[in-house]
Amino acid sequence: MHFFHDSFESYLGANALEAEFREQKFDMIRQCSGNLRLIEMWISCLERLASEPDRRRLEEVLANIESLTGRATGGVANNEL
Repeated sequence: MHFFHDSFESYLGANALEAEFREQKFDMIRQCSGNLRLIEMWISCLERLASEPDRRRLEEVLANIESLTGRATGGVANNEL
């Protein structure tokens, strides 16, 4: 899907990532991790997952992606850019 304004696209994408995370479905997170084009979406999603347990779980998921694929996430889990 494409929207006239990228921020709306990022908002909906962040909603989808958060919903998938809450349902412990990590495929979409794995597919999107490390994509710099999606950074606004990641930042919005990270703001929603601000609690310590959520952040730790997301970091675990992203660490597993790195170990399985050898692909770095670029510090997205820690909001490092």
